[in-house]
Amino acid sequence: MTGWWLGVRCTRNPERLSQNFGLIRQSWRNEETTMARIDGVRKPRGLYQRLLFWMVKRRFGRVMEPLRVMCLHPQVLSANAALELKLEKARALSGALKGLVEQRVAQLIGCPFCVDFSQSLNLKRGTEAAKLQALPRWRESSLFTQAERVALEYAEAMTRLPLEVSDALFERLRAHFSDQQIIELTEFAALENKRSRFNHALGMKAEGFSEGALCHIPEAKSRSAA
Repeated sequence: MTGWWLGVRCTRNPERLSQNFGLIRQSWRNEETTMARIDGVRKPRGLYQRLLFWMVKRRFGRVMEPLRVMCLHPQVLSANAALELKLEKARALSGALKGLVEQRVAQLIGCPFCVDFSQSLNLKRGTEAAKLQALPRWRESSLFTQAERVALEYAEAMTRLPLEVSDALFERLRAHFSDQQIIELTEFAALENKRSRFNHALGMKAEGFSEGALCHIPEAKSRSAA
């Protein structure tokens, strides 16, 4: 669910800020809201937030609730934006593989918003709907490659509590991925753990980004990861 941070990039150009100001001022009006446990920012505060709201709405059609809530804490907002923007440039692994890992982690933690949003991004990347539908049961499905299987097993081991990554699993991982790719895989699995736990703890609901394309049911609450 990384894409909504892309709108931050042009904030360093004062001329562009000025040119876009009129559009930005209108972007947050008449927004439908999805309430979480903390009421997020309805009207953006300052030019930075107005620009961010405008860019996110232009790309995704709406300003999602996690962004609204994070805007209440500018330091948390800017720290997360900086990390996400840097990781957007990571290319050791395909976006399709990282998308599967992110969606699986979100399912295990049980975050409705993250499952919905990651699923919509995966569909836009061109991942087959049947593959996403089979993701909770990837071990029994023939739709996943051996590399995808070991990556998903690794992400699950990182997500379930207590965290246990065996030496045998790591050796199987090394049979498919370079050290750089393993580092990137680990980072994205860990980052989705952070996103999903943050959003789930604050009660973020699914916002319909998948538009009912698939049945996106999070894992049962009885699972230890949730």
